[in-house]
Amino acid sequence: MGRRRMDEEMIEARKVGFLEAMDRAVQKVGLGNVRASDVAKEAGCSVGTFYRYWTTFYEMKAAWVDRYVVDERIKDALKTHIRVESQKQDVGGRYKFD
Repeated sequence: MGRRRMDEEMIEARKVGFLEAMDRAVQKVGLGNVRASDVAKEAGCSVGTFYRYWTTFYEMKAAWVDRYVVDERIKDALKTHIRVESQKQDVGGRYKFD
């Protein structure tokens, strides 16, 4: 197994760890209230480390929905909500369109 393949597997394993941390954070504060800092805390890392693996928090939320939500109708509705939410907020978490 080449180094590149090992690196890809390590990255994927770390992303799965973040998804598990997201699940714990959602159980604590709810999907609507969870923030990247909550997930990082659950994962035992900094927010900066979190963003080394995820381009945006919304990308990670969509991956969490794919992994943990079983009902396809709910999955589609949540992904639509996440997409709209990501378009409305800037990097600081403030709404652009208010």
